[in-house]
Amino acid sequence: DSEAFIPRPGEPVALEPIVVPGGVEGRSAAGRRYPWHKNTLLCGELPDEDRRKKCAALVVHADIDEAPVVAESLGRVRELVDRPNILFAVVVQDDMPCADSPVPILQGRAPSAATTYLIDRSGEVVLETFDLPPMS
Repeated sequence: DSEAFIPRPGEPVALEPIVVPGGVEGRSAAGRRYPWHKNTLLCGELPDEDRRKKCAALVVHADIDEAPVVAESLGRVRELVDRPNILFAVVVQDDMPCADSPVPILQGRAPSAATTYLIDRSGEVVLETFDLPPMS
């Protein structure tokens, strides 16, 4: 068992390794290629190959029931950050009915246990996390 972690205000504390009994080691997608755009397009518009090669991508994996809200949120994020060199997409594991979307919604599997991937222009995962990453 780990020792109790109760820091005093303003006092630095050295952290010992944190061990989770029975934990399963995961496989990271960082540094690996993730061809997210090769998944099956369900709705929305997939950027053409020329644009994909010039842009980074923020790809969020979501459950089917969350996908429309995630797509709307990413569409709004795209408007707010106003960075035309970043593409946004949602990927779901199973097929779903889908009429239209501000960002492409595709069907496929995540390359690791994470839900969100930041992919550089070469198609390599540079950041994987859960939920949305910090944008600055």
